[in-house]
Amino acid sequence: MDTGAAVARELKRRADAEIHGRVLLGVAGEEEFYTSGDAEQASRIMSVLWGKAVAVQRLPAEAA
Repeated sequence: MDTGAAVARELKRRADAEIHGRVLLGVAGEEEFYTSGDAEQASRIMSVLWGKAVAVQRLPAEAA
């Protein structure tokens, strides 16, 4: 069973809620994206979901 799409949708939902709350409070933030998988593929997918180009970094082997 491939749960990647469902996990990505839930992540976007939670991130949108977090960002909305920070905007209301006037708190700026930065996003960083990491993956234990293919960073290029994750960058393409996250860019679509995030609505702008993002760079996803590969986790170091010891962290994956």
